[in-house]
Amino acid sequence: MTGEDIIHPIPEFIQNEVAEGRISQKEDHIKIYPNPTQDKLNITTNGDDFLLGKSIVIMNYLGKRVLETTIHELHEIVDISRFSNGVYVVLIKDDKKIIEKNVILKVY
Repeated sequence: MTGEDIIHPIPEFIQNEVAEGRISQKEDHIKIYPNPTQDKLNITTNGDDFLLGKSIVIMNYLGKRVLETTIHELHEIVDISRFSNGVYVVLIKDDKKIIEKNVILKVY
């Protein structure tokens, strides 16, 4: 390992989900945009109510939860303007699985 390698700890709740095979990035019917964004994320599906009541967790690149909320609308808008520039992981979770999407926040 060189001095440039960075290893970030994976939060335990994510390790458990990976071990159980519950994390998916292939949910094409869920759209999170724009990406990159400056301040807000739009989270939508193809018109069904699949997301209603699901939890959203946003984590920074260190694995720290920076936001946790519940989806209440078919087109949810999440304000992330107070976050620093960087890459964030958006997790949408329910009792059966976790959907993971990466987003980039860049303030100009």
